[in-house]
This record gives sequence, structure tokens and C-alpha cells, in this order.
Amino acid sequence: MKNCVKQNRKMRLLGLCISALLAFGNVQAATLIEHADVYSVSRAPEPDSAVLIDDGKIVALGAVALERAKAISELKRIDATGLRLYPGLISAHSSLGLLEIEATRATVDTSEVGPVNANIRAQVGINADSEFIEVARAGGVLSLLSVPSVSQGGLFAGQSTLINLRGWNYEEMTISPTVAMHLYLPSTRLPPWLPPPILAQAKQAAADSLVQLEKTMQEAKSYQAKAADDSADPDLRLRALQPMLSGKQPLFIHADDVEQIRLALDFTAKHGLKWTLVGGFDAWRLAAELKAWQQDLAEHFDYPLQWWDEAQLQAAMPNDRYLGALLDPRSGHLHPLKYTQGLAKAALSLGVRIFEHSEVLRLERAVKPVFKTRHGEVRCDFAVLAGNAYVHGIAPELDDKIMPVGTYI
Repeated sequence: MKNCVKQNRKMRLLGLCISALLAFGNVQAATLIEHADVYSVSRAPEPDSAVLIDDGKIVALGAVALERAKAISELKRIDATGLRLYPGLISAHSSLGLLEIEATRATVDTSEVGPVNANIRAQVGINADSEFIEVARAGGVLSLLSVPSVSQGGLFAGQSTLINLRGWNYEEMTISPTVAMHLYLPSTRLPPWLPPPILAQAKQAAADSLVQLEKTMQEAKSYQAKAADDSADPDLRLRALQPMLSGKQPLFIHADDVEQIRLALDFTAKHGLKWTLVGGFDAWRLAAELKAWQQDLAEHFDYPLQWWDEAQLQAAMPNDRYLGALLDPRSGHLHPLKYTQGLAKAALSLGVRIFEHSEVLRLERAVKPVFKTRHGEVRCDFAVLAGNAYVHGIAPELDDKIMPVGTYI
């Protein structure tokens, strides 16, 4: 029995090691993992299956992987007979790498002093030697969002970093260095048993924080013009807020109680920010705000929506988590993948040749243009750039004339 337990444990650990190989993207050469029991989560487990990885990304599973592997000349093969292959878990919010022993100040690097630390990146504070990294990896967590926090009176904590849990230093571990800006709104939820002087002091501190927040936003908006003056001293904090103001970087607002969430709604509407609510403990209590939006659309835009109460929601989709919803009967969703596959099918029927997994790195202009890819090139009589707004670097003269925008049909 002991030998059986050891063997099963070995299989689990090796399975996680293989999934770590995939998730971290450290494998640049094409790799085929064969004869593994694949647990893809999105469908039923596949015994004795295969996974094909190219350029650090999973490109095919099962029979499709085996077929595509035949066309790859330089292929690394891994025999995973008897092993289980699982996808790595992702932690969406963590202080791992920034916090080691909470009682030992020297091992805590989660926050900085002061209300505005927008220029702080969690990336540079990550301790690659943290003891918790091995523990997290053993549990199947292979990547996470490392999030900075604030000290007392803090507002902008800085920028979170997406990391994998493998690497000698934070540079090797980084997947995306600046995922989002993090704002912690002051809370007005205070214990009623506090002495009146302390209650008054706490409320005043919250009010002062809101004044500081608005002041910072105004300073950040005027920074762009000031920065054009070479004689102006650079302000790293205000410079770091520019991607958030322009919509290039999302804002994560940490708010739990009702007043905080309402403040977040007003604040983001006023400044036109793209944001995500983090926490949201009392979000369920704001159903009235959703219903008010329905009335606003009907009165000012002549666009009626249907309000569904809890009973209607329960009848349509049994779930006790939802208390209200808006139904838009005139809207629908377009499945972008199926639409793309339909276009591809139509193109193939007309004789078009499609080269999959061939990301274009650059275009060489000539009488017969040449598209350079990672593993080869495509020559043609003429070229049409049909990459929508995502042709950055291929036609440099267009880079400053094109930007991605959201469209809602």
C-alpha cells in the first residue's frame, strides 16, 4: 500500500511539473507531450492523449496535436505514459512574493507610505526566493496577480504584476509588469461602539482622503501639458497615472461597503475611467442603482429594458446569488470565434490558403512582398493588411494612425 501511495503522489507531482512547463511558456521549441491522461477542464478527461506546444503556447490536443506534429521538422517529444496532465491554476489576487512573515517588518513589502504611489510596481518588490512560492506551486498555482496594498490613509497603491512562479528573479518571473492601477477608497463603515471623538476623527480622515483623491486626479489631467515643458520637473506619480486616464490601463478599485461602491460608480463616471470592482462585499445591495439605470435609458434615450426581479431570475436560471437583472430583448451576442471560422471556411471554398500558427513578425516590401514569420516566410504577388487594428510593427507608417477601440453592435 505504501508503494502505491508513493507512486500516485509521484504521478501527481510529475503531472503538475508538465503543466508548469506549459503555463510558464519557457518552452520555445515545438514540443509534443504524448501518452498522458489529459485533464483540460473544458471537456472530459482524455486518456492516452497528446498536447502540442509551439512557441510556449498550447496549440492542439489529442489527434489534432498528433497530426500537426507530423509537419514540424524540429520537434521535442516527451513521453508521459502513466502521468496525468493538468492546467495550472491562476490566483487573481495575491500578495505572494511581497509578504513573507507578517510579524517581521523586513519581510513585508506590500505597501508604501503616502496617499499616492501610482508609480510603484509590485514587480520590483517580488521575492523570488519566497518559501511560499514552492508551496503554491505544489498546490497547482502556477501564475498569479501580485497586488500592492496601501498603508493608513493610502489611495493609489501602485500597479499589479502578473507573474509565473518559476524564475531566478522577478524579471524571469514576470508575464506582464503593469496589469492594472489599484485604488483603495476610504471606508466609512465604522464600529458604532467607538467613542464619538474617534468616530469624528475617522470620518474627517475619510473626507480628507477624498479631497486628496480629486486633487490628484486634477493634477494628473494637467500633467500632460506641463510635461511638454522641458523645464518642468518630472513627477513619476502623475506620469504613472496617464495610461489609466487614457484608458490604456484598467483601474482596479478596492471597495466593499455600499457607500464605497457608490463612490466608485460616481468617481469613474465623472472621470470616464475603465474600471473593475475588487471586493464588492455589499454589491448585492445596489440593485436599486441598476433599476435606476433602466429608467434613465428609457427616459433619455428611448431605449426600454425589462427589469427582472429575484422570482423571475429564479425561474429562468435557478441561483440564489442574483437579486435583480436587466434584460435587453433587442440585443444579442456575436460569437467571434465561430464568425472567424465561418469566414475561414468561405475563404477556403474560394481557393484561399490559410497558414495557421504563423504570426507575422514583419513585412518585407518588394515587387513580390514577403511576410516573415517565426518559423518561415510567405511570398505573394500582393499584400493586403487585414489585421484590423492589430498590425503594430508590420507597417510602421500606420502605427501612429491606428488604435483599437471597443465597438458595441
